[in-house]
Amino acid sequence: MSFPAWPSSSSGDGARTRAFLPDPVPDETMEAAFGLAGAEMYGTLGIDRDAQEPRAACDVRSLGYYDAPHVALPFVPDSGDPRSTADVGMYAQTLLLSLAAHGVASCPRALLSFYSDTVRETLGLTGGELLFCIVFGYADPAAAVNAVTVGREPLRETTRFHR
Repeated sequence: MSFPAWPSSSSGDGARTRAFLPDPVPDETMEAAFGLAGAEMYGTLGIDRDAQEPRAACDVRSLGYYDAPHVALPFVPDSGDPRSTADVGMYAQTLLLSLAAHGVASCPRALLSFYSDTVRETLGLTGGELLFCIVFGYADPAAAVNAVTVGREPLRETTRFHR
C-alpha cells in the first residue's frame, strides 16, 4: 500500500498548507500534532513510528472515520475572518460536550481538512474551508483505536492568568 496522495491546495501548488496555519508551522505545533498524538495513536495500535506503510494504512482508516456511523463537517467561510473560525470552534466544542453528555463517543479529526477541496467537490459545495471533522457514534470498546488517549500539556504551560 502506498501513502494516500495529499491533495493540492487551492493555489494548485500541491503544498500541504492551510490558510489558518502559519507558514512555516512552528516546531511546537508540529510536535503537538504529530509527536504526542501520533506517538499515542501508533503506539496504541502497535505501529512502529518508522513503519511507513502501516502508518499510511492507519491514515486511510482514519479517513474512513474508523467506521463511526456519523460525521460532522465544520466549514468556515472563505473570508478568513478569525471570528468566524472562533465561532465554528465554539460550536464544535459545544457539540462535542453535548455528545458526551448523551453518552455518544466523538473524536475531532484534523486529517480530513487536508482534503477540503475533495470534500467540497463531493458535497457540491462552492466555498468554505473544512477545518476538521467530528466523527461520532457509540464506541466499540473492543476496538484498539478507542483506547487511544492523548495527553495534554499542563495548564501552566498553555494558560496565563492575570489579575
